[in-house]
Amino acid sequence: MNRSACCFRLAAFAVVATIALRLDAADDPKNAPQTFELTVVRPDGKPVPKAALDLRLKGAITAEQLQRGELVRASDYGTLARADKEGQLVVKLPKDTQRFSIGITTPGYGPYWAAWNSDSNSAPIPATFTAELEAGWSIGGVIANGEGLPINGAIVRPSIRCKMRPGDLSELYAGERVKTDAEGRWRFDSVPASLNQVGVEITHPDFAPLRRGLARSQFEIKADAQPAEKIALGLGLVVTGKVADEQGKPIAGALVRTKFINDIREATTGDDGVYKLVGCEPRMAKIVASAKERPSTCRRSGSSQI
Repeated sequence: MNRSACCFRLAAFAVVATIALRLDAADDPKNAPQTFELTVVRPDGKPVPKAALDLRLKGAITAEQLQRGELVRASDYGTLARADKEGQLVVKLPKDTQRFSIGITTPGYGPYWAAWNSDSNSAPIPATFTAELEAGWSIGGVIANGEGLPINGAIVRPSIRCKMRPGDLSELYAGERVKTDAEGRWRFDSVPASLNQVGVEITHPDFAPLRRGLARSQFEIKADAQPAEKIALGLGLVVTGKVADEQGKPIAGALVRTKFINDIREATTGDDGVYKLVGCEPRMAKIVASAKERPSTCRRSGSSQI
């Protein structure tokens, strides 16, 4: 055998070896995407068709990754999807997925949350998982002013604890927000059957925030009935003041903000530097004023005027 033929055979062998190594790497289970199969069921084990899902992991989930189920909207923060008519969703997760969570809030059932996080030494992400939802009921009402007129655009935040996956003892509350319509009506269709009272926070820019409990006996909505029970919002306090520079000249267009728990109130100063914050609560609060090219200032207020 001459030297050139020998070199050719060695080169051919090297090419074959390289191809084999690449095929082995592609076939390696460690490099393959992980298939996650979810089944959503009722307390009796029957599937929940078209269950609404909130899938969260690093990056958005694409339609190509879904083998069963329906993609509703995708973003880097979370992906909204629906299970199929058998209550199932199958998704291909990236091979390096360390964190993955599923939020389920669908009408007729209480909210559910399942999460896996390798950083917190939780159980590994399983290949299959069944989420058993708790039966639920609907709550709702009508938000009105002191004269009984409906308030459009009020935000109602129910405080409802999620059912967690088996083995997860942490507490998580559903972050749902419901807005009233032109008739002041609102409803939320995912209150767990185990709850007979729901705490809510109700806010609107023109009214004082309201936090109270709503009894099931008074605010439950049966079948397709319209919400009717009224909740009145008060006007609250008005906080006024003036924003000026070091020489006492008014600053127009300054942003003035304050916060009451989760509710932020803000106003902009006029040409005279005067602002007016409406719907404030009678409690101590920080008021922060900011304007372009000027440092923010902060002061406390415990009265209706400063």
